[in-house]
Amino acid sequence: MHYYSNHSSSCFSYRSVPTYFVPEVIREKVEQAKDAMSALDGEERQSPMKIVGVKAGEEVELPIRGLFARVFAVSHSSCPAVGYLIGSRHAAVFKEEYRGMDKKEIRELVTRGVSIKTEPREELEVAYTGDTSVEGLLARSITDGDELDQKSALYLQQAFQCRMLLCEATFLEDSDKARDLSAKRGHLHIEDIVRVLEEQEFGRSDQQVILMHISGRYRAKEALDLIADALSSNVASRCLVAISAHVEHFPRNRGWARLVKDNGCILLSDYIEVRE
Repeated sequence: MHYYSNHSSSCFSYRSVPTYFVPEVIREKVEQAKDAMSALDGEERQSPMKIVGVKAGEEVELPIRGLFARVFAVSHSSCPAVGYLIGSRHAAVFKEEYRGMDKKEIRELVTRGVSIKTEPREELEVAYTGDTSVEGLLARSITDGDELDQKSALYLQQAFQCRMLLCEATFLEDSDKARDLSAKRGHLHIEDIVRVLEEQEFGRSDQQVILMHISGRYRAKEALDLIADALSSNVASRCLVAISAHVEHFPRNRGWARLVKDNGCILLSDYIEVRE
């Protein structure tokens, strides 16, 4: 399985045919863009990619058994944008103490009304905010609006219950200019992230947040310092920063850069330890 997200769309590649989930309001334009790129490449046949329009509040079954995606509304200036969470469903199975019993014993237990199976369950695995301002991530009522609005609000709430949250962090410096730009362009300032994580109670010890989409105006160490200074030690210990693109000209075998993982991320608490 390969999962790729960019801006307000998601791509799920199953075998050799990728499926892109995009906001329904831009689906036709994305189709046109796909056809235009095929024409520029001189392809006689249409690209095999499949483009599916989705609306905030919808749930989509993914091509891998047991996986689903839920779509929630975010706010990215005047651009249509949504976020996604990926979850997994697990069917009921025999409880450990009843595994290995023969069919006759099982039938007897069922006849006596004994519960021999676990309850079906779902797990919320990964959430991706997409490009969004702080307004798109603040908690909202799950009883307002129509059914899709209510589900969208619920799915946003569930996004902060996932084990992993991929969150944009475009603006970092402590300045009015950076705050104004984040609001104007529909992106997050690091102070917004602090506010949202606290309000949405993103605090379990098994949860991780990955900060990404950092503006190219920041050098790697500057970005890491600004993030480290803004986050609490509790969040920093569970925070990864996608920093690889900012360290291209810094020797990867020197200093803190050695801590950058193969996936391009650095654990913020590791960075804090070596910088001190």
